[in-house]
Amino acid sequence: MTIPRSAPTLPRLVPTASISESAVRAAVASPRARNLAAALRDGDPMRASFDTAVRRFVRAERDDGRDLDTILASIAAILRAHVEPSLPPDHRDALQHATAWFTVSEYHRVD
Repeated sequence: MTIPRSAPTLPRLVPTASISESAVRAAVASPRARNLAAALRDGDPMRASFDTAVRRFVRAERDDGRDLDTILASIAAILRAHVEPSLPPDHRDALQHATAWFTVSEYHRVD
């Protein structure tokens, strides 16, 4: 016999209070950010367009000298501003978690 468990609550990528309005504007203003938002709108981390978009964004940001925390904050701002409003609440948490995991993985990837 198993005991049913509720799904764990996933933390947000970056707390809302830690992202200033100017950081949000800067994060969503670039063509790179618009491309990322367009690829993430369907909310399906299993699609090739998801990992390609995140990979391109992370690599370009890393090449521009941004650290992991800044990249995570930018992606969180893009998700909140352009992707999450069109998703059901349960998909928001899953997309946020998958995006954060893949961002960290891609940031530390050496190839």
